[in-house]
Amino acid sequence: MLSALEGARRDVLGRLEGAGVNTAGLGTTELYVHETTGDFTASTGQPAWVAASTVGRRIESQPTGVLRRRGVLSSTLRHEFVHVALETLGRGRAPLWLLEGLAAHVAGEGAMLARSAGKHRLSVEEIERGLALAATSHETRALYAAALSEVVALIRREGEAAVWRRAMRGG
Repeated sequence: MLSALEGARRDVLGRLEGAGVNTAGLGTTELYVHETTGDFTASTGQPAWVAASTVGRRIESQPTGVLRRRGVLSSTLRHEFVHVALETLGRGRAPLWLLEGLAAHVAGEGAMLARSAGKHRLSVEEIERGLALAATSHETRALYAAALSEVVALIRREGEAAVWRRAMRGG
């Protein structure tokens, strides 16, 4: 877990520095790996299908074995470290659609999310509202897929560095 988190940190810091973002204020990251899924859900309030949860610099994850069985250990930590960086350095200003889309992009979740993509394109406002209210894993994955699609389109138009800067200043 620690090795995967360190790799995620190096990658995200490199992307941020490439975008001209000052990363000096990032500080340390706390990773708490729960012993059981029940412990994870009780501590975070998240449903059992969620792999991890981040608040500020603290990542709480499902047990290592659960993440390995699901095949998402590395991608989960990459996704969550984007949350750490944007919440800490960007002071949580990024809208949910941009935060989740950028996290999915960095984590390489495109192929996994493509299976959940909806047939109709949603506006960023619809994605934002949906992410705030999503109640099922299917609904959440479809909204993550829509957010990722928007971020990929932004990256094509503006470049990844510009998208990081946009996320830092709040959209």
